[in-house]
Amino acid sequence: MATHIRNFINGQYVDANAESAFDVIDPATEAVYASSPVSGAEDVDAAYAAAAAAFCSPSPPPPRRFARRRRRRHGFLP
Repeated sequence: MATHIRNFINGQYVDANAESAFDVIDPATEAVYASSPVSGAEDVDAAYAAAAAAFCSPSPPPPRRFARRRRRRHGFLP
């Protein structure tokens, strides 16, 4: 029996909005072991929005600024 693969978006498995799917075939036995959805633009947009929200924290400082702050913190710079 083939397993139905679901999209993993925002920490949970969700069904794709697409109605079509393709079979995932084991090359050794040529048996169908899973069915994967053909995710559309809505699914991609939802995954992108979830990823963007997860990584909304500011970027780390550039290496020079980070090194200067670290040296200052440890007493190497005035």
